[in-house]
Amino acid sequence: MAAAMALIQDTSAIIFDLRKNGGGNGFMGGLISGYLFDKPTHLNSIHRKPAGNITEIWSQEKVQGKKVANTPVYILTSSDTFSAAEAFAYYLKHLDRATIFGEATKGGANPWQYFPLENGFKIAIPIAKAVNPITKTNWEGTGVKPDIETSQEKAFSTAYRLALQEAKISTAHPEHLKEIQQKLQDLVSL
Repeated sequence: MAAAMALIQDTSAIIFDLRKNGGGNGFMGGLISGYLFDKPTHLNSIHRKPAGNITEIWSQEKVQGKKVANTPVYILTSSDTFSAAEAFAYYLKHLDRATIFGEATKGGANPWQYFPLENGFKIAIPIAKAVNPITKTNWEGTGVKPDIETSQEKAFSTAYRLALQEAKISTAHPEHLKEIQQKLQDLVSL
């Protein structure tokens, strides 16, 4: 993670492509978010039903390398984006730290566990509930709604165009402006 963030620490924008991301470790979002916020930020909480305890997920305070707390963040989603990938998109959206492009996500927020039934069957039952500190709810069953709705195929070019337009406004370097203008022209021809 540190090596990946070192590669992009001086960019004008960051695009996270979560369009086909089925999830993973929910705490990875806290690690990545450590680079995206200047100070520790409460991202999400997991309310565990059996034990009755709450686990808070915060952005990591210390990271290897440079933080990019002022760099614009764009997240690409699709109907295949699920679980921990949705969590990352959901909390960055509601903290006003990212703009979401693409399709509504699949809608899996609550951790679950298999329980055995008779005759070799099993059932998956939620054992906890994700609760966002801002919305006081989550994306279970509804998915994360994009800020800019487009097909998953057009999500990258739509986000990239906006990132280039914003970079064009914020730079005065003639060579950078020329390169940005060329990239914008290339997108028109797609």
